[in-house]
Amino acid sequence: MVSAAVFGITHASWILMSGEVRIAVPVVVSTTVLGGLLAVVYVVAGHNVLPAIVAHTLVNIVIEPWLVLAAVSGMFPGTGRTR
Repeated sequence: MVSAAVFGITHASWILMSGEVRIAVPVVVSTTVLGGLLAVVYVVAGHNVLPAIVAHTLVNIVIEPWLVLAAVSGMFPGTGRTR
């Protein structure tokens, strides 16, 4: 639980520093859930970190381009800058 919370807070630090407080809570919650799931992968894999790293990489490949595009275009949900 602690590692999941730390994962969520550290991965949301970029949004917290931007001042977009309205979307900070969903970002922290979603990344905390992801951190918990990756911790489960780590434990199920016999405390081998490689499967968790691979899972994190796959999540980044699928989700990260859309997050960057949304941030750059100003279309990030909750910012009030949607078109």
